[in-house]
Amino acid sequence: MNEKMDMRISGSSTMPGGEYDRVSISGSGTVQGDLRCQSLSCSGSVHIVVADAKASLGAKITFAEREVSMPQAVI
Repeated sequence: MNEKMDMRISGSSTMPGGEYDRVSISGSGTVQGDLRCQSLSCSGSVHIVVADAKASLGAKITFAEREVSMPQAVI
């Protein structure tokens, strides 16, 4: 059995590259080294660098509806 582990970064953290099943980053996460995963989920911003490698990147972007109330009129 060759199951891959999940990687979860919450807040500010640095993790090693490698092969993972699911990668989830919420906040400011840094992956040092090559990363291979089945799914990548980010909350915040993401910066992906692809250099000198065969790569494919697929994305599913889902927007969350949010209700915002203001205490006073915005001028």
